[in-house]
Amino acid sequence: MLSSRALLVLLALTQILAMPTMLLNARDGASTRCGKSWADANGRCGQACPSGQNSQCSNGETCFKDLATASCGGGSPAPAPAPGNTGGSTRCGKSWADANGKCGQSCPTGQNSQCSNGETCFKDLATASCGGSSPAPAPAPAPPPAPGNNGGSARCGKSWADANGKCGQSCPGGQNSECSNGETCFKDLATASCGGGSPAPAPAPAPAPAPGNTGGSTRCGKSWADANGKCGQSCPGGQNSECSNGETCFKDLATASCGGSSPAPAPAPAPAPAPGNTGGSTRCGKSWADANGKCGQSCPGGQNSECSNGETCFKDLATASCGGSSPAPAPAPAPAPGNTGGSIRCGKSWADANGKCGQSCPGGQNSECSNGETCFKDLATASCGNSPAPGPGPAPGPQPDDPSNPTSIQSLISESKFNSALQTCGISKSGLYQSLVKGFTAPLANLRELALLVGNTAHESGAFVYVEEIACAGVTSPNGNCPYGLYHGRGYIQLSWDYNYRAAASALNRPDIFSNPWVVQQDEATNWSTVQWYWTTAVQPALKANGYTLAASVRAINGGLECGGNPIAAKRIQFVHCFEQQFTGSQSGQTSC
Repeated sequence: MLSSRALLVLLALTQILAMPTMLLNARDGASTRCGKSWADANGRCGQACPSGQNSQCSNGETCFKDLATASCGGGSPAPAPAPGNTGGSTRCGKSWADANGKCGQSCPTGQNSQCSNGETCFKDLATASCGGSSPAPAPAPAPPPAPGNNGGSARCGKSWADANGKCGQSCPGGQNSECSNGETCFKDLATASCGGGSPAPAPAPAPAPAPGNTGGSTRCGKSWADANGKCGQSCPGGQNSECSNGETCFKDLATASCGGSSPAPAPAPAPAPAPGNTGGSTRCGKSWADANGKCGQSCPGGQNSECSNGETCFKDLATASCGGSSPAPAPAPAPAPGNTGGSIRCGKSWADANGKCGQSCPGGQNSECSNGETCFKDLATASCGNSPAPGPGPAPGPQPDDPSNPTSIQSLISESKFNSALQTCGISKSGLYQSLVKGFTAPLANLRELALLVGNTAHESGAFVYVEEIACAGVTSPNGNCPYGLYHGRGYIQLSWDYNYRAAASALNRPDIFSNPWVVQQDEATNWSTVQWYWTTAVQPALKANGYTLAASVRAINGGLECGGNPIAAKRIQFVHCFEQQFTGSQSGQTSC
């Protein structure tokens, strides 16, 4: 007979054996799981992420915690979504309404930097869309800006009216450098658009310039009249080097256009040159006559390197155009010593170099030449006042694989050879050579890099036919076929994503590339300038580091889709190999990266 203690133990064992078996699965069934959204994760028994990290999720899903376990056989109700990923009353969105209406990415500190995909941080949002109970507040006229990013009485804008009418990027230091997208810093603005109470001041005739950037009586301009009539960039040191966009520094200007009271002086026949920059008898110009006839940039050392915009240094010029009294000498170009002359000189071709007293390149290197010219030797010095011209020898052609002397496309290949290669490779695009050499002015290492440039852009644009991504034509918002939205592929390089458009606009000083992305497909020069920006920024460094190969170029352009086990597009391989053969006489055998 069993004792009472033994009977109790036996009874307990019987009850345990009668309980239903509960299976624990390390992947599914936990209260912290992955999903496309909080609702998605809460409504299914998905992948578990017990540490709460997104890195434990696959397929681009996000980790959410404190989820209901009912979908996994548990009984807990669905709580509000876990903070730290999405939810809360401070969230990211394209606009206040967008952020308030969805359970988006949280930005608990109120900083835009916590948002991705170019979204902005908004606070005091309703939590109903995330399972909370707070009602949606009435939308304010303008969302309160995240601190440290927007708002305040000193803000950025395209104009005073633009900055005053929106809650834009703040520039508390009053500097234009604090603004992005080519905007200007304006101060003493109304704060009503940012939720403040200050009324909008009456717009001044011209914005009060941010100190140290614009204004003052010494400013930059295309001409004296241009500088005097606008509140342009200041150049307090009187130096042209303080001006951008090729403008010149002018002094003693009226300040009325900048909100000052000094009257506009009567324009002088020739602007008073900024000291140390223009004037003197040794000046820069496109030619001797050009330099002699204008009060241009001075080059007192007689060096071409002292000139900008591709001009040449000439000496013994008349100073009458600068207010002096010396008469103009007979027009005979006097080359600056050490820069021009000698039997080794630069030119667009051998005949061009031989026929003019151009820039000297005593080391025989193309790098000693400017403006994309090539170095030629054994030239006649008659054009420089010496020996007669010898019979023209063969022009030194660039070596196809030598990256030591980067040079211009025009110096690498003639238009006839380029057009012949286009025809052989099945491309019919009239005028392409001229638009290429005008729009892509950065030096290339060799003919093989040129083949990679032309081959890749030919593929991206469908043989230079399509300047807008076909699947995204006319799209302005992201969708399943066009995730880039408005900033989809354009141009011969198919520039894509908002961050690339923003970076190109900044680097090229062309804010319209970001504000009006259609300009990339509508304007041929802008098209090639974005190709050059992307190529020199992303592709050239990869080629210099890894070799001038098809694989290196594809990794820099479309590596996510065509490398790492994925095949390179067949048409891309065909174009690159064809141009390699036509430009260099050989082609690589690469077909993968």
